[in-house]
Amino acid sequence: VNQEKFDALPTVQETKPEAYALFLQARHFSNLLTPDGWKQSNDLFRQALEIDPEYAVAHAGQGRNFINLTGYNLLPHEEGYQKAVESSERALELDPMNAMAHSSLGWIAMVRDGDLETAAHYLQRALELEPTNIAVIRNSGTLLSSLGRLNEAITVLEYVVERDPISPVGYVNLSQYYVLAGRQDEAISTAQTALSL
Repeated sequence: VNQEKFDALPTVQETKPEAYALFLQARHFSNLLTPDGWKQSNDLFRQALEIDPEYAVAHAGQGRNFINLTGYNLLPHEEGYQKAVESSERALELDPMNAMAHSSLGWIAMVRDGDLETAAHYLQRALELEPTNIAVIRNSGTLLSSLGRLNEAITVLEYVVERDPISPVGYVNLSQYYVLAGRQDEAISTAQTALSL
């Protein structure tokens, strides 16, 4: 193991067992990728934060949920992204090595602000902290596409679906990139896989 990389890995944050149980439930509902799931997830994150207000992963989880709710037009854009920024920045105040908070701020810089340089900075840091985190890798693929590096984005998303073959999100994104690249048959096949999941 490369010691430098090993030392850069985040430590597990300790919390009260009740807060951790709520965090696990919140993560489950968030991963359902549905409006009701994100709302239930945020309620559970809120409960965890009532028990432990300094629980950085719960703040980061809320930030990610606010991004999803905003992206699906379930929250007004300015309000949703502001809540996402506040939650993610709070997570980083508590734990500067929280990869998901870095990734969320990168997404916001890219999608809301159109600031690809800042997005790259946040996503690079997230990848340094958690190089195998599928959500971080997927966001990095979106950045590559935004930078006009479509073939690299496709390679990254192909890796994502290989690593996480039962999650529809990676297939949806990959299908969109195939469309942009004029690879219609692959786009249709990949979209059908997403629908079947």
